[in-house]
Amino acid sequence: MSYQERLQVELNHFSNVYQDKRGFSVPVTWDEVEVRFANLLERSTGVRNLYEYVARHTKDKESIRVLGLGSGPCGNEIDGIFPLLTCNMHLVCVDINPALLETGKRGAEEKGISFEGIVQDINTLSLEEESCDVIVAYAAMHHFIELDTISKEINKALKSDGLFVTVDIPTRNGYKMWEETLDIVNRIFSLLPAKYQVDHAHFATPTVVDKIENIDYSKNSFECINSEA
Repeated sequence: MSYQERLQVELNHFSNVYQDKRGFSVPVTWDEVEVRFANLLERSTGVRNLYEYVARHTKDKESIRVLGLGSGPCGNEIDGIFPLLTCNMHLVCVDINPALLETGKRGAEEKGISFEGIVQDINTLSLEEESCDVIVAYAAMHHFIELDTISKEINKALKSDGLFVTVDIPTRNGYKMWEETLDIVNRIFSLLPAKYQVDHAHFATPTVVDKIENIDYSKNSFECINSEA
């Protein structure tokens, strides 16, 4: 699959996922993972998520410039970060999908947020030096290929007291399980009664299967395309 074909897949997929909204529902297992992660994070840092972390870091500022990378319709920035801030925010969101950025623009206007949407392939990112107080990438970095280049641009764009925060999934490339993990998963799966041997992830509707397949999602998309970098 060519690079341009991957881009089109990405555009189509996330336009369908969001459907003019700033968020989407996730499996209950994801919610449970986030709760457990939040508990660990709170014990280590005193905050439960990226939003609280950003709000604490900027609490003494009068205004901040926040850059969201791969932010889609900007739900994390608009609905997560903004309500916790005690200062003004100018929000800049960069994404490859213009339709999602339009959704973000409407949301920002509704809440009175100064907003700029930039349609750009983040693999070719170029940022202005010392231009951002905060840069966030929420579940986005695993869609990027040129991680070294992007990291250098982030570092360049942050002010001296700037903050970069990312929340992401450190998996194998393609979101595949390691072979040892796959073996354990399928051993456990085989012990379940047949009616519970259901795959919720790989089909449009929950489907009974004999075993869990180790699918490489990066073959036809940017999903975890360079996660091992």
